[in-house]
Amino acid sequence: MKLSWLKKLLFTILVIIISSCKANHITAKKPIRTSSKVSSKSEKVLKEARKYYGVKHKIGGMDRKGIDCSGLTYQSFKSVGVKLPRSARDQVKIGQKVSLNKLQEGDLVFFSFRKKVRISHVGIVSKVKKDEIKFIHTSTSKGVREDDLLSNYWKKYFIIGKRVI
Repeated sequence: MKLSWLKKLLFTILVIIISSCKANHITAKKPIRTSSKVSSKSEKVLKEARKYYGVKHKIGGMDRKGIDCSGLTYQSFKSVGVKLPRSARDQVKIGQKVSLNKLQEGDLVFFSFRKKVRISHVGIVSKVKKDEIKFIHTSTSKGVREDDLLSNYWKKYFIIGKRVI
């Protein structure tokens, strides 16, 4: 009889603990970040992309002598068996749409710097923290590097995120 009572008590405590762990839905202007487990494919994609750090920008480039933004994403995803189209404007056509506050490491981020050109730049999300989203890309003036997507500069040109892995 005592064991049955104890089991009921433990079960009740367990139910209370589990139900108190429900996620609260919060609407905020700035994305709220929590750490998320990065898939092994995403880790490999980022490892490959980081091999290009410092490589100069070259239109149409696909190697360490020079590379452009879509060449970097193409080569990085190729390392895990994902064949992306070669251009940023074609890469944006594949994958699942991801909003700014749901981006994860390994997601593609697309930008437009000109009103008449829908997509003109692409990068790969490399780090997601509470108030920071870093992405690796090829800068025309500084080569392959990481920048903060939530900076005033990059946020105003951001168009869409895409998940392909």
